[in-house]
Amino acid sequence: MSYGDLSFLLSFKYPNGIKDEVAIATIMRDCLKAIECLNEHNYFHRDIKASNILLASNGSCRLGDFGVSTVIKKGGGNDSYVGSLCWMAPEIAQGAEYNFKVDIWSLGITAIEIANGKPPFLGLTPFEYIKTVVNDAEPQLVDGKHVWSQEFKDFVKSCLVKDPKKRPCATEILTMNKKFFEKAKDNNYILKNLLVGIPTLQERVSNHYLIISFQKQVHMERAIRRIKHQKRIK
Repeated sequence: MSYGDLSFLLSFKYPNGIKDEVAIATIMRDCLKAIECLNEHNYFHRDIKASNILLASNGSCRLGDFGVSTVIKKGGGNDSYVGSLCWMAPEIAQGAEYNFKVDIWSLGITAIEIANGKPPFLGLTPFEYIKTVVNDAEPQLVDGKHVWSQEFKDFVKSCLVKDPKKRPCATEILTMNKKFFEKAKDNNYILKNLLVGIPTLQERVSNHYLIISFQKQVHMERAIRRIKHQKRIK
């Protein structure tokens, strides 16, 4: 996955969020397909966020980091307190039993994160988060300097349903938001419109070593100057 994760892309080039709805629809479609595949094999992810969406050299998107993924239980829900705070579904935050639909909530938060450059609830303590996500209205995509389409707003709203019994699954999300996903393109669109000018992981590593080498050289030159200065004083 040559371009690393989506959160790096946001911080490097889009700190205020990606405003291209075609690109966002493409990323969200690919994530929902991945969630569908997981569910078909009786698994769910439990930690979907921008930093766990990986970008390949051809522009395709993949879900990564399955460290807290788990099997869908047939007899009942899970109740482990896992995941990342800002993206955590209300039922997990409350310590209630939950199922694979927590991934849909996390994806809705991730959509806002991609659009705005950061997720809602950022900076809250765990206690503040639990109180907010349980008692306040669901976070939604709102217009600011940029005006979002109703289709995108409806997609986010369909993901962020507090009651997991009423929250759609991945297949239902794709079906009920057809107008939004009609905007989605192939991987080449991401490559040409989002990843231009983004250094690959290999380039970042090379640049990192170049910077370290330069810093070492600067420190060495400063040390030599200090030694020469001290000799002159003596």
